[in-house]
Amino acid sequence: MIEHSRGRHRRQKYGTDALRFVMASLCTDNQDVRLPVKKEKQPDGREINTSEKFEIGRNFSNKLWNACRFLYPQLEQAGALAAELPMDKSLFALEDKWILSRLQTTIKDATRMLEEYHFAELAGFLYRFVWDDVCSSYLEIKKSVINSETLTAEKKNAMAILSYVLKNVLDLLHPVMPFITEELNSILFQGSEMVISRAWPKADESLIDAKIEAAFDQAFAVVESVRGVRGRYNVSPATKLSAVVSVDDAATEASVKDCMAIITELSGLSDLSVAVKAVKPKFSASAVVPGGELYIPLEGILDPAAEIARLEKEIEKAKAFAASIERKLSNEKFVSGAPEAVVNAERTKLATQQDIIAKNEAALKELK
Repeated sequence: MIEHSRGRHRRQKYGTDALRFVMASLCTDNQDVRLPVKKEKQPDGREINTSEKFEIGRNFSNKLWNACRFLYPQLEQAGALAAELPMDKSLFALEDKWILSRLQTTIKDATRMLEEYHFAELAGFLYRFVWDDVCSSYLEIKKSVINSETLTAEKKNAMAILSYVLKNVLDLLHPVMPFITEELNSILFQGSEMVISRAWPKADESLIDAKIEAAFDQAFAVVESVRGVRGRYNVSPATKLSAVVSVDDAATEASVKDCMAIITELSGLSDLSVAVKAVKPKFSASAVVPGGELYIPLEGILDPAAEIARLEKEIEKAKAFAASIERKLSNEKFVSGAPEAVVNAERTKLATQQDIIAKNEAALKELK
């Protein structure tokens, strides 16, 4: 069983790997690192050096450790601690194909960053993959399968996938966090060689599916928008909501529909509908999502006056941003002197803000 070893190091507030991770994340190409440190008095009277930046590394180390501790008994049940389990592609669910594709693209990108000595980019990239993709998304989607007491074929395959993902995660993180990765490797993959002795991971191109990755990016944007509405109006996660996603085209509609079950599960929705140019229900909170808009009917929950005030604020903010971009684009010196890609990026930003203004103004008109 995985037990935390922090008790053996009581004089340390931050572990070595937490410090290494933070230092790597601050190691940019063209600027010195500013690391403000302060003295903090402990209950026993000792004074130790602390920094808010180190909290990021410590929290990330704890996240990785706790995820492995959560999965340890399930991997043990499936027999994944003693031997490498083969993955059955015929049992892959959509989320399985997604996490395996994300892992391969992560391996490719991490390899490039390491070879180019982009340590800050590498640390942030791996942080987001482990925290967001593996822990917050994939484990959340597969929670009911993972927690099943019966070792079904579906659960065994999920554990084979997770064993494969975790082994690669430890390999990718090892240059930045060598101690925790070696310790977790010795526990999770008993009898296997040390991480430092293994070959660097190589991406399996056959598992990469850009279409699925794009669909999940869109699905997670919808999930975040639903959660944003809950937070904005203080709606409990236990309260089931219904939602409508209005999309701009049939391709986006198909993409969202593929992920409907995942969006519904992660968002706590009782009902979700997707349609091209769907009609917005009355008294609905709205949010701009990639390729369309999200509507959540909140009659009986929503205060119409508060929603009107929010939309007016969003319109004012978008107009101010758009005006600043227009001023930049009206500067002939900037347009003629800046690289074409930079100018085009500004034009894209302007178009995005104009789209936000138009959609929010339309939503405001409906509420009024």
